[in-house]
Amino acid sequence: MKKYKFLLVFLLVLSISCTRKNKIEDIFITSENYYWQFNSECQGAFGHSINFKFDKDGLSHQYGFSVEKSYHSVEGESLAPKKWFIKNDSILSWDDMDYKIEHIDATIIILSRYHPIDKKQKCKISFLKVVDGKLIN
Repeated sequence: MKKYKFLLVFLLVLSISCTRKNKIEDIFITSENYYWQFNSECQGAFGHSINFKFDKDGLSHQYGFSVEKSYHSVEGESLAPKKWFIKNDSILSWDDMDYKIEHIDATIIILSRYHPIDKKQKCKISFLKVVDGKLIN
């Protein structure tokens, strides 16, 4: 009887854990006209807007934005889609790097990781949800 109780508790915890992970993934995944605008404390945007879409298939795609072209893919031979997934309900694994999820909601995601060269420097990365080049409130 103890085995069955343990198994039941284990299955309950597992289902709750998987449900939370799916909700976090759902926030990253954007609908057709929405994008995540990328900002980093440790690397600038080099004077232009960098935007991403995270697909439910586990790939992210990079887009530029300009008034003339609106959103346009910047992927090509040298820039390919990046793999992503959520692990342990608090880590974004993206392009073979791990980012701690500091905050997440429907309009902003804040991540952190240590600088690849200066391991003492903690870098904050933010994604702001945008549509037509405008932030969502």
